[in-house]
Parts: sequence; structure tokens; C-alpha cells
Amino acid sequence: MKTTKLIAWIAITVIAHVSWMTSVAHAEEDAIAQYNVGVDYYNDKDYPQAAHWFNKAAEQGLAEAQYILGWMYEEGRGVMQDYEKAMEWWEKAAQQKHVKAQSNLARMYDEGKGVTKNNEKALYWYQKAAEQGYARAQINLDNILEKNMYYNDEGATQDDEETVERLKKTARRGDANAQFKLGKMYEKDTIFRRGNEKALYWYQEAAEQGHAEAQYKLGQMYEEGKGVRRDEGQALYWYQGAAAQGHFLAQRELDWMHL
Repeated sequence: MKTTKLIAWIAITVIAHVSWMTSVAHAEEDAIAQYNVGVDYYNDKDYPQAAHWFNKAAEQGLAEAQYILGWMYEEGRGVMQDYEKAMEWWEKAAQQKHVKAQSNLARMYDEGKGVTKNNEKALYWYQKAAEQGYARAQINLDNILEKNMYYNDEGATQDDEETVERLKKTARRGDANAQFKLGKMYEKDTIFRRGNEKALYWYQEAAEQGHAEAQYKLGQMYEEGKGVRRDEGQALYWYQGAAAQGHFLAQRELDWMHL
């Protein structure tokens, strides 16, 4: 009996809460209240009603509602699946610096979903999201920049300067993967003046953050005297760092050094 009353009371409370939020949203045309009504309907798995209220809030410029509505259009949840509408709402939210909307917009440009594939726009929006510290965007940005680094047999880069500058900008923010990729580019590409010295610098930056592959490459450069005076002690130090993280080639180098 008590359980039945409790369930009834909870049901009445929930209905009253949604009813109150609905009346507030209608009466005041308050975007946040409309968004909250949308959240309540979404949690109740009434996705069409959730989309309705998110749409009302989104039309008033609420970035979070625009982002969620874009996601619902991409997934076809509560609305007909429509990549173009997803793009439209994410664009509005992205312009308000909504970091996940920026990242999703970049992904759509990168994959060509709902829009013609556009590498430059993908880079632009991933960069915007990465600058706000969004890790997923940073990873995707690194991947695109790496894909855009093409080499011919002589090692000369075929990519334009803008891509290289984007990679540098990412590396200067302290991203170890970007630092490593810059080091690899400078080491491999013979067109750069003092390329080995620059490679050494960026490998060092990444290695000091615990990047195992950078530690291994730094060890190689010290062992071979590339861009720096040959130093077996430093080579040993960096090989050990990489080997401690399970880097097979670094472990092999250590074995050879101890023969």
C-alpha cells in the first residue's frame, strides 16, 4: 500500500514539474526554461517532444539547445535524420564558441556528411575547439595535419605552408603528438635549413612529456650525433625512458649498447 502511494506521489510530482516548466516556457518564452522542459522530455524518452522544446530554445539562440538539436538531427532521434539540419544547428552553436558543436562541425566537414568534404573548414573548426582545450578535437586535428604531410622520394614536403604552421601552432600549445610529428618532419625533410637541430628540439619537447616514440627518436639522434654532439649517455637515458614504456625498438637498442 505504501509502495503504491509512493509511486503515485512520484508520478504526480513529475507531471506537476513538467507542467510547471511548460507553463513557464510558454508564459515567458524563456529559452532556458524551454531547454529544461526538453531535458525532462528527453529523460522520459519522449524524443519528439524533447526535440520540439529544444528547437524552441535553439531558435532563441541558446547554444546548448542548438548543439543537442544538431545531435538529434544527426542521429534521427525524435526527428527525421537530416545531416544538413544538424550542420545548420551546429554552425549556430559553433559561432557561439560551443566547443562540442565546433568539433562536430569539423567532423562533418572532414567526413563529408551533409556537406561537401572540405579539409580547410574541418581544420578551422577542429582548431577552434582545440584552442578551448577539447581533447577529442586536438586528436582529430593532429590526425588531419599528419594526413596532409606528404613526402616524395627525396623527402621534400608537398604540403602548403599553412598546414605546417597549423602543426606548429598546435605543438607550441604543448601537444606532444604534434611536437613529435614536427620533429619527424624536420628530421626526414631535407629542404629545411638546420632540419636536424629543429627535429632534436621538437623531439625533446615531446620526450619530456613522456612521449615514448619521441624518446626513442631522441635517443637515436644522440647516439648518431644528428643535430647535436654524439652523447651515448643521453642516448642511453632516452632509450631507457622509451623502453620503460614498452617500446620494442628502444629495448633492442639498449640490448645492443650493452653487448
